[in-house]
Parts: sequence; structure tokens; C-alpha cells
Amino acid sequence: MESISFTITTRTPQVTGDAKRANGEIITLPKELQEWFKGLPDWEPPAFLVGGAVRDVLLTAAPKDLDLVHPKADQLATALQNFHQATLVPLFAKDTVKKTWRLVRKIGNSREELDLSSFHGNSLEEDLANRDFTINAMAMAIGQDNHTGELVDPFGGHNDLLQNKVVRQTTPDTFPADPLRILRAYRFSATLDLIISPETREAIRANCPLLPEIAMERQLVELLKIFASKRAYSTMNQMDEDGVLELIFPEIQAMKGCKQNSFHHKDVWQHCLLVLQNCEYILQNLTAFFGDMAEKIEKYLAGNRKLPLLKLAALLHDVGKPASKDIRKDGRITFYNHDLLGAEMIGTIGERLLIGKQGTAFLERLVGGHLQVLNLSASKVKKQTLIRWLRRHGDDCLALLILGLADVKSTL
Repeated sequence: MESISFTITTRTPQVTGDAKRANGEIITLPKELQEWFKGLPDWEPPAFLVGGAVRDVLLTAAPKDLDLVHPKADQLATALQNFHQATLVPLFAKDTVKKTWRLVRKIGNSREELDLSSFHGNSLEEDLANRDFTINAMAMAIGQDNHTGELVDPFGGHNDLLQNKVVRQTTPDTFPADPLRILRAYRFSATLDLIISPETREAIRANCPLLPEIAMERQLVELLKIFASKRAYSTMNQMDEDGVLELIFPEIQAMKGCKQNSFHHKDVWQHCLLVLQNCEYILQNLTAFFGDMAEKIEKYLAGNRKLPLLKLAALLHDVGKPASKDIRKDGRITFYNHDLLGAEMIGTIGERLLIGKQGTAFLERLVGGHLQVLNLSASKVKKQTLIRWLRRHGDDCLALLILGLADVKSTL
């Protein structure tokens, strides 16, 4: 099969025979995409691969989704459906300007999908201008019989992705058009190891009051991806600095400035951020902390969103402290039963975030039990007590151990 390659341009591309990047490197488009167009008759080229798929190709990563645009998307969708005997599903409401079709075909036991849309606007350039960030506002031209095409990059996404390593808004309308993009900016920063450009952070601060307008289901998807990344601590810290985090977790307002007892050198909120940081460190060094158990722990955390939810629990494990704080006559500060109160509060937060019963119960178990690891480490604890604890929590004792260890490390 002839490979697909491209060069970088800011012009409307002309499909050519053997285009290359400026350094002479040929970059091949995903094999799955080539298979969709191989031998396809009677269609009007070019079509354009757009969005995250282009970003992934530039990063030499396998694209998670294949999204294409074409000025006559309905005709191309029908041609692909007939040629591959694929299922064609419309993904648009009657009043939607930009129409999208999803093509689904089976290859053996696997399932392949391709989304094909009309332009958002009157041209490819207008379509790209409506996308969120420069790193997602690029397109690759696909020609007849898998001929090569050019990379269309009107906003400098290629340099932002590979050289500048920044997340930059495409236009000043990026966040007003869809405030969820605020969380997407942090998510791309966290997962792709990029920084958010200063002007984009300023735009986030100006537009973050719009975030509560967005359905919580959409917010949760982005939040879990951030917590699942290796940069959850630094990202949460940045979201807090930008005034975004309190819009999602208003409970942290009371945690800030809440002074603790002599066992802690930080207020409740700064302590919780430190616990998240230590939790993330432990998770990235499981073998150093748990030896041969590391592989089992990794497998356990990979299921049922346990990894991101564990980090969320670390961030909010002391959410019950402000309401349970008491200053005794001798000046001592106590937080009796803050773990139990925190479990109730995290349950309410889980419901508000629409995490679901299973995920919310997991959070309640971690926040309500985060003191148990330290208590059970005392030499006077009986073996039978440890056995009962292990039986009660099952495999979730692994998450409790990590949270407890991170909590203890954060008091030193």
C-alpha cells in the first residue's frame, strides 16, 4: 500500500503525489484510515483528517478517534457505506448546522469507526477556526487512491505542539463558545505534558464563571482524565490558582486558612494538596514502596476508575475538618470524627458530580477510612483486628494503604 505523507502549509492544500515535511521526513497516516479509502471509487477529493487525530499522528501516537471533514460529507459517507458495507449512523439533530455521520464496520472480531462531518463554516479554514486549541486546529488532506496531501496549519499548532509545547486558544471565542474547553485546556496540559500559554490562562480566568453552565457529565469526563494523568497535583494546583477549582468543589473554600494542630505544618487545604502530591509520587514508584505487590496494585487500580478516584479522595480526604474543628480550653485544636463527616460530604460531592453509586461508595470508603492505616500500624493492635479490616475492605485495602501512607508522609 502506498503510504500517506504530508508537508506543512498554511494554504488550502493541493493533493500531491509524494509530499514531505520541511526536514524531509515522511509521516504516514494511520493504517486504519488508509484502509477506509483504499480503492474507493467515485468520490470528490480531498477529504481532511482533523482534530485530535492529527495531533496524535504528529506525536506518533495511535489516534483514539478518526474524524474527517468534507464539503459534501453526506455523499462521501454514502460512498464509504456502500463500498465497505458499513453501518451509517447520523449524529446530529434536525437544527444542527454541522452534520456528522458515523461509519461502523466489522473487521473480523474488531470494530472500526470513522466520523465524517460537513464543514463548520464555509471552508476548511473556518472549520479549523472554530476548534478549541491550536494543537487541535490542524488538518491533513487525503486524496484519491491514498495519494499524499499537506498539513493545513493556519494557527501554528504544529509548532505549539512539538516546539513551544503549549496549549493555546485558537481565537478569543474559544471559551465563550464552549466553557467545557476550560477543563479541556487543563486536561491537554496534564496528559500531553504541555503548559497553558499565559494569554490562554488569562482567558480561562476571565471566562471560568461560565463553567457551571456545562452539564456535570461533561465536566466529570475531563476531571477523571486529569486525575488519571501523572500531573494531577500540578494541574489541580493551577486550577486552584486560576479560580476554577472552587467552582467545581466549593467545599475547599472552608479548607483554606483552616489552621491545624501541631502534627501539621500546613492548613487543611495545603495539606490536602500535599497528600495528592505524595499519593501521585507513590503511584509512580509502586515497586519502591510495595515491592512484589506493585504489579497487583497496578492491575487493581486499572479497573473501575480506581486510580483517578483515589487521587480525588486524596485531594478531599480532610474535607470534613473545617466543620468538625474545635479549639479546647487549653488551646489544642481537634477534629474529632472529621473522617466520618468527610465521608458524608464526599458522598454528597460524588452525587453532585454524577460519579455513580459504585464510584461514590469507593470515595466514601477511602475518606471515611483514611485514618485507619495509621491507627492499625500501632504495635498494640491485635492480629485479629487487622484480619477483620482486611476482610471488610477486600482489595480496597490497597487504595487505603496508599492514601494512608501519603497522608502520613504529608505530616512530616
